[in-house]
Amino acid sequence: MFCPACGAGRQPTALYCESCGTAFQAAPAASPAPTPAPPPLAPSRPIPSMAGYRPLPSRLADYVVLLAIGLLLAVVAVTVVARVGSNGHNAQTSPGATARVKSDLRNAAIAEETFLTDYDTYTPSLSDLESEGLDVSDDDVISVVALDGTQGGYCLSGTAPDLHGKTWYYDSEAGGLSDRPCGEGGFA
Repeated sequence: MFCPACGAGRQPTALYCESCGTAFQAAPAASPAPTPAPPPLAPSRPIPSMAGYRPLPSRLADYVVLLAIGLLLAVVAVTVVARVGSNGHNAQTSPGATARVKSDLRNAAIAEETFLTDYDTYTPSLSDLESEGLDVSDDDVISVVALDGTQGGYCLSGTAPDLHGKTWYYDSEAGGLSDRPCGEGGFA
């Protein structure tokens, strides 16, 4: 079959010519049953306004800005909580510092007893105790507070910056560590 207007070939079922666009008349066919009329269309709603619509890249930028603000607020909140929670004291360090100072005081007591064995007297000198093997931890301050004669006994004190002013004592006459000055008791 051919198009009557331009002569181009066509399919028998085509309704329009692919070359020139001429409409073809359908060949008469057996009369089929009449097609019912389509139901009436429901009243359509108006199309929403596009006035406030912005394309995705513009909205994405808004989300990125909001995310950045949220992260900044989270960092500020964590910083505030960390500063308020510590309140100038490091709760994680104090137990370790206490154990370290107590250990240094016990080691100083051993050095005093070693000095007594070697020289038949106690020493008020920290350098003498270091010569007997005392090695005090960095930043800890150990000192001989008092001597009772040369063989009667000694009192050692120890503190560290991370103990926030707390001092520990080793009283040789009372026999151990205390959080009170020598002679007052209260062993730890």
